[in-house]
Amino acid sequence: MSPRRGDEVEAWIKRTRDSYDRFRWADSWDALDDLLDDYRLHADTGTPLDQFVSMTQESLVERMEPIAC
Repeated sequence: MSPRRGDEVEAWIKRTRDSYDRFRWADSWDALDDLLDDYRLHADTGTPLDQFVSMTQESLVERMEPIAC
């Protein structure tokens, strides 16, 4: 599967994360935020989910304009 920013999977993760009380589940949401960031990085670099994003790809993404959460 090739991830894409704004696709159904990203929307589902974000919608689920936003629907819960963050203070009650703080540690869990940190993990979910990390997962969402990783998914978006794969989407931004065009890297399939079963592959590692290289530092070269990641540095290219860092130079891109930020997209609102």
